[in-house]
Amino acid sequence: MGTARNGRDVIDKIKALKPDVVTLDVEMPIMDVLEALNRIMNECPTAVVMLSST
Repeated sequence: MGTARNGRDVIDKIKALKPDVVTLDVEMPIMDVLEALNRIMNECPTAVVMLSST
Protein backbone atom coordinates (compact mmCIF):
# COMPACT_ATOMS: atom_id res chain seq x y z
CA MET A 1 0.00 0.00 0.00
CA GLY A 2 2.81 2.40 0.83
CA THR A 3 6.25 2.89 2.32
CA ALA A 4 7.68 5.50 4.66
CA ARG A 5 11.23 6.82 4.90
CA ASN A 6 11.28 7.52 8.61
CA GLY A 7 9.21 7.64 11.79
CA ARG A 8 7.59 11.00 11.03
CA ASP A 9 6.63 9.85 7.55
CA VAL A 10 5.04 6.72 9.05
CA ILE A 11 2.57 8.80 11.06
CA ASP A 12 1.59 10.88 8.00
CA LYS A 13 1.18 7.81 5.78
CA ILE A 14 -0.97 5.97 8.34
CA LYS A 15 -3.30 8.96 8.65
CA ALA A 16 -3.57 9.31 4.86
CA LEU A 17 -3.77 5.63 3.83
CA LYS A 18 -5.54 4.11 6.87
CA PRO A 19 -3.98 0.62 6.57
CA ASP A 20 -5.22 -2.43 8.51
CA VAL A 21 -1.70 -3.30 9.67
CA VAL A 22 1.72 -1.59 9.63
CA THR A 23 5.19 -3.13 9.70
CA LEU A 24 7.90 -1.09 11.39
CA ASP A 25 11.64 -1.67 11.31
CA VAL A 26 13.20 -1.36 14.76
CA GLU A 27 15.95 0.80 13.22
CA MET A 28 14.30 3.97 11.86
CA PRO A 29 15.85 7.39 11.26
CA ILE A 30 14.53 10.69 12.71
CA MET A 31 11.97 9.17 15.14
CA ASP A 32 12.79 5.92 16.93
CA VAL A 33 10.40 2.99 16.75
CA LEU A 34 9.11 3.33 20.32
CA GLU A 35 8.25 7.00 19.88
CA ALA A 36 6.59 6.23 16.52
CA LEU A 37 4.62 3.35 18.05
CA ASN A 38 3.47 5.56 20.93
CA ARG A 39 2.26 8.25 18.50
CA ILE A 40 0.55 5.67 16.26
CA MET A 41 -1.39 4.23 19.19
CA ASN A 42 -2.35 7.68 20.51
CA GLU A 43 -3.20 9.39 17.22
CA CYS A 44 -4.39 6.64 14.87
CA PRO A 45 -4.54 3.20 16.55
CA THR A 46 -3.43 0.56 14.05
CA ALA A 47 -2.14 -3.00 14.33
CA VAL A 48 1.67 -2.95 14.20
CA VAL A 49 4.27 -5.66 13.52
CA MET A 50 7.83 -4.67 14.42
CA LEU A 51 10.71 -6.28 12.53
CA SER A 52 14.47 -6.23 12.96
CA SER A 53 17.16 -7.04 10.44
CA THR A 54 19.68 -7.78 13.20
